[in-house]
Amino acid sequence: MKRMIVILLSSVLSLLFGSMFIQSDLCAKEKPITLVYSSMTLQENVQVRVDDWIMDEIERRTNGSVKFKRHYAGALTKGMETLPALRSGAVDVCDPPPGYFSDELPLLGLTNVVRVSRDAPTLMNAISHLLFDEGKIAEILQNEIRKQNFIYLFPHSMDYTMLTRKPVYKLSDLKGMRMRSVGQYEPRQKARWGVISVNVLPAELYEAISRGTVDGMSYCRNQIPFYKLHEVAKWVSFDDGVISGVPMSMNLDTWNKLPSDVQNLILGMRKEAVEYDLGAWLKQKYDTMATLRDQGCNLVQVEPKEQEEVFNSWIEVALDVWLPFVEKKGLKTEGRLVLDRWLELNTEKGLNFWEREYSK
Repeated sequence: MKRMIVILLSSVLSLLFGSMFIQSDLCAKEKPITLVYSSMTLQENVQVRVDDWIMDEIERRTNGSVKFKRHYAGALTKGMETLPALRSGAVDVCDPPPGYFSDELPLLGLTNVVRVSRDAPTLMNAISHLLFDEGKIAEILQNEIRKQNFIYLFPHSMDYTMLTRKPVYKLSDLKGMRMRSVGQYEPRQKARWGVISVNVLPAELYEAISRGTVDGMSYCRNQIPFYKLHEVAKWVSFDDGVISGVPMSMNLDTWNKLPSDVQNLILGMRKEAVEYDLGAWLKQKYDTMATLRDQGCNLVQVEPKEQEEVFNSWIEVALDVWLPFVEKKGLKTEGRLVLDRWLELNTEKGLNFWEREYSK
């Protein structure tokens, strides 16, 4: 009898502890994966609002098994901190602009600093094919990205327009103007029309324009109202190209730890995210132009031939400045392949055509 009682007690205890272990395992499985998201830019920017939509959808579609802890406006990572933080895993999801890290991402930088694309739909189609199609070009770029220990998830578009204190009807009106122009690419492009380039930080632009330190700038269209630049510069003229802006990227180690169904869900959202991005960009463009018009800005209708010259000037910069830059890094073959494909996707004409065009 005693033996029977011992056996029964042992069975009950086994069931009890077994149940506890099962519950513990279920709790572990049900505990959500929390990912730290950090952006260098304002939450109001269209690119970050698209990121918010993407994160909302991932949380919803995984029934809350994946959640994001969100930080904006450089509160966690400022511009030059973005890639180191992402690469090290200090943050899980971040937005490093490739152009800020030309030594680490020289080839990908083409899409971020040389405004070859002429409009956002063209840009988003081109960057999607460049990075995500199978083939040698995508492999070259993905290898460059993987070396920095992250995965490029979703592209964003940023379009630029010229905003000036003085009237600009033609490109000849730019001669002698002092314009905010930074980096190694834009000053070369603006010099074509006799512009004097001045380096001004975004936070200082309003004061620089109001005091006449600069006469204007080419600036990301949707950010003009945030900095109230239209209050001190009243002339809007030439469109000045589009870049793939701050991409939504994930630390590679974080990515590899995600369940395969979550990975597939995220990758499956790329086309949908591009469409959402374009819709948000178009709405923001109309809203921005309405704000500028309502606030008394003069929206100049420029000559199509001269607008074409502005667009093509960025191709010349790619040939004369970007290509020699990557060649010096020992990436001549890779650089020519990437540029050829990028030009083809954006203009339907490849590198050989444009080299002949500018050798005339």
